[in-house]
Amino acid sequence: MATERVSRAFGRVVGLAVSDDAAARTELPFWWHDEPGLTPEAHWTLSGDGTAVIGELELWVAEHARTHTFVHAGVVGIGGAAIVLPGRTFSGKSTLVAALLALGAEYGSDEYALIDPQGLVHAYPRPLSLRSGGGVVRLPVAAATMTACPAALVAVLTYDPAAAPEAGFTPAPLTRAEAVLRLLDNTVSAASRPAPAIAALDALTAPARCISGARAEAAVTATALVDLVATGS
Repeated sequence: MATERVSRAFGRVVGLAVSDDAAARTELPFWWHDEPGLTPEAHWTLSGDGTAVIGELELWVAEHARTHTFVHAGVVGIGGAAIVLPGRTFSGKSTLVAALLALGAEYGSDEYALIDPQGLVHAYPRPLSLRSGGGVVRLPVAAATMTACPAALVAVLTYDPAAAPEAGFTPAPLTRAEAVLRLLDNTVSAASRPAPAIAALDALTAPARCISGARAEAAVTATALVDLVATGS
């Protein structure tokens, strides 16, 4: 018999029917806390491919969240500030996040950057999803160590396998307005709740350096990004 579980989620209430509580605990998002008695606004049933179901639940929360704006992005923390790497699924952001972690960055997310109304970046920890052998491997990582912080760098990057590492990393600067538009293109609630999304992104970019361009291999680019944050140039 299925068990009904309910949790608050960023100002919303969601429900999930599960037939195996032990299995559900391995799939539930980090923010899940059972609160029996609440009436869910949206409901899912966990059966079959649990990963897909939880992904649908998380996407609904991302679009309808009242407390934060969800941006598809990789996120790491360095020296009390965040590097935000907007990009959709399979854009290479997970690989770049992994390379930054190898350099000592603090883990935030490889899927969502959570932006509060003041523009601070919050972690959304989940296993890293890396492509391998034509499929996707989900690698566990340590719990997020990045605390809420301002953004130091917003980097809108596209992987170019032809980019030569020896040529150096020469991204182009983005104006604040351009950066907001690029971030908005990766914001889950851009169509349904544009006004609060734009306000949060405007606050996010206020202290940040914003760049765009092609990148080479993740390890090379990660080193360049850390140097940019360290030097501020």
